[in-house]
Amino acid sequence: MQEGGLGRYNKKVITLFFSEQPRLCQEMSKRFLKDDYPVRDETNFASFNMQMTSIGELVKECTEMSLFAEKKAVVAEDCFFLKKGKAKLRPDDSLDPLVEYCQNPNPLVDLVLLYYGSDLDPKNPIVKRISEIGSVKEIKNPTEQELVAFAKRRMEARGCPFESGAAEELSQRTEGDYSRFLSELDKLENYGNGEPITLKAVKALVSPKPEDDVFQMTNALMRGDIQTAFCIYKDLKKGSGDEIGLLALLTQQFIFLEKVAYLDEKGCGVNQIASSLNAKPFRVSMGIRSLGGSSRERVEEVLESLYQTVQSILSGKQQQGYAFERFLANYSLRK
Repeated sequence: MQEGGLGRYNKKVITLFFSEQPRLCQEMSKRFLKDDYPVRDETNFASFNMQMTSIGELVKECTEMSLFAEKKAVVAEDCFFLKKGKAKLRPDDSLDPLVEYCQNPNPLVDLVLLYYGSDLDPKNPIVKRISEIGSVKEIKNPTEQELVAFAKRRMEARGCPFESGAAEELSQRTEGDYSRFLSELDKLENYGNGEPITLKAVKALVSPKPEDDVFQMTNALMRGDIQTAFCIYKDLKKGSGDEIGLLALLTQQFIFLEKVAYLDEKGCGVNQIASSLNAKPFRVSMGIRSLGGSSRERVEEVLESLYQTVQSILSGKQQQGYAFERFLANYSLRK
């Protein structure tokens, strides 16, 4: 192989993308390889899911040259063995072949590794070597503003513009889940069929999980909108009459807010708080917004009230429905 023939392939040939959202990693990989591989086929492109592929098979593909293309791309998805802690490999598998390959990678192969998580191990020998000779890039979660702007541009281009508040509602209901966000966009586009998407349509077509409804109830309570909190409660009652379960979810939300308030008071930023609490930055941002300057002591008061409400139900002093509505009414009085 002549050295002069490698001049045009002077970019880093091993790239590692990692994100807690697989869809973001996959899209970044496609975008990264788009210019060099506008047309992909079996002669210049190979993809593996590492949950079902041995590391030896991956390395073998990287060392074999294509007979019909000058160079090729190899994408390894879900590289679980790059996480912190000891990776659970198959008995006949080992990290050694990939560690060795990274010492002297094939310059005519663009190897892209995708890791799905935020706990990438910087001490992993593969990660360390790629950091030296290639590129390690974290794909940050898009902010609510970025998601809303993207949704508006896309739907405008497809002749289904969002009416006021509709894109924001979609972002809140999908709670930063990028894959679900795109899926719901597709659904709304099919529904719109060239017509504007209304806020009412988003609420009807994009169903929040019970946790999402409780999240919205928490936000309503924190901003003093008791009427909205009651409406959400009535909607939840249609699907389940278990107030104990709703109180448990509310308690989880307020515990989360208490932790966010504490770290926010300490001067921690959104990403730092998200990392400390193992939460999505989007959820932290929404939590800070819903706190609206309320102190941690205020949140602790609500937690105590929730505890007393649950105790009154479990002891038989109050019926579930009455106790829950009394909690909401008393919350209004305390504001």
